[in-house]
Formats: sequence, structure tokens, C-alpha cells
Amino acid sequence: MRQKGLHSFFILISLIFLLGTSQSMAVLDEERANHIFNDFIELYRLYGGNKYMLEEPIIQSSHVLQAAYIAQTAGAPDDIVIGLLFHDVGQIIDADRIGDTQSLHYDHDELGALWLKEHGFPEYIWKFVRYHTLAKVELCALNDQYYNKLSKASQESYHIQKSKYAAPQEQHHFEIFRKNPAYWDYLNARKCDDMAKIDGFNTAEQEPRGTLPGFEAYRDQVVRVLSGKSNPATNPNWKETIESHYQLMATNFPKFAQKIKRAETIKR
Repeated sequence: MRQKGLHSFFILISLIFLLGTSQSMAVLDEERANHIFNDFIELYRLYGGNKYMLEEPIIQSSHVLQAAYIAQTAGAPDDIVIGLLFHDVGQIIDADRIGDTQSLHYDHDELGALWLKEHGFPEYIWKFVRYHTLAKVELCALNDQYYNKLSKASQESYHIQKSKYAAPQEQHHFEIFRKNPAYWDYLNARKCDDMAKIDGFNTAEQEPRGTLPGFEAYRDQVVRVLSGKSNPATNPNWKETIESHYQLMATNFPKFAQKIKRAETIKR
């Protein structure tokens, strides 16, 4: 009886230890996620005020925030929203190359994917970032009119990126991309990237009457994503909603811009 009692006692102590350890790990994971997000926000504080592209009317931070917001209001999954928030981090992680648009058009996708992978982001997200420029090349190949609806600056970067993937040593990426289970998710997310160029749609930090949600609005989602607890889509038809936004943007940009500015953020 005494041995059974001691055995039960040690089991109880072990369970208490394991529970305590798991709780500590969860706290550490949250702290780490917040630390990573703070570093990301700091990068945009330092460099996010630069023009997104010389010919574009918006700045770096407004572009990524608009892209994430369009997906958020469409009810897309956390992984898509946060993937869009981080999709251009490769543009600003190397201070020596800030503003070197010609070379960054070529490899900011690779730089960003590597940064995300090193900081523990899920494969789904860093692969989206890795292939978000290839997704533009693919959309133009699937639809001749897609290229015509790109901004002038995005058309110029398209030619750089198309040339990159036309090289023999890079062509295998098309096959890898097309076989990815998230292929259609990534193509729809890319449309958010191309729509996120609304002049005058900024945060309250950027202008007094700004209504675009800032980086802090996404902190909980970033923590969930880095903790392996991403939420699924709140709208099962999120891809159709994004396509509807894109079609409106392609035919009537002012009307599209007003619709996005008035959209309500879906609570998660």
C-alpha cells in the first residue's frame, strides 16, 4: 500500500511539473512572438516611410498594411493575412539596399522568406513570401489582361521577375509552385498585394484622419501564427470575395478604393 501511495505521489508531482513546464513554454513562445513582431514593427518605423516604389503614390508601410487589411476584411485565414503583412519584409531588412528597387525586385522574395523561416514562421507563410513575385508572373500567364491592370511600377518589376524565372536554373520553381497545395490561396493573396495601392488610405499615425489599421491591430494574429494556433478563414468564400474586389478594382478603381476604406474589420 505504501509503495502504491508513493507511486501515486510521484506521478502527481510529475504531472504538476509537466503542467508548469508547458505553461512556461507557452509564455516563452508568446514572449518570443511579441519580440519578433516588435523587431518587425521597428524595421517599418525606420524604413516604412520610404516610397513603396518610386512611381507609386504610397509608402512601404501603407502598402503592406493595405494588403493585410484587404485580406482581413475578406475573411481570409490568419496565415494569409499575416503572410501579406510580412510579404515585403525583404525590401527593408538590409539597410544598405533600401531604395535599390532594381535589385530588390529580383530577390526581395527570397530575402523575406529566409528571414521568416529563420524567425520561426510556418512553412505556409514563408513559402507564400518566397513565391509572391512568381505568383504575379503566373497570374499574368493565366490571364493576358492581368498585366494590363498592374500599376506601371508593378509592370516594370514584372519584367525583372519574369526574366528571373525564365532563366534555366530558375524554371523549376514553376513546377514546385504549381504543385503546392496552397497554389490557389497564394494566387488570390497576390491579388491583395496588387490591389494595395490606394492613395490617401493611411493609419492615424501617418495622418490625423487616417482609418487604416496599424501594425498593432495584427499583434494577436502574429502571436497565434508563431504559436502554431492560426485561425481558419472567417469567411468560407474569402477567395471569391477577393476576386470580387479585384474585378471592381480592375474596372473602377475609385469605387473599389471607397469600398475598401469603408469595409469593416472582421473580429477574430
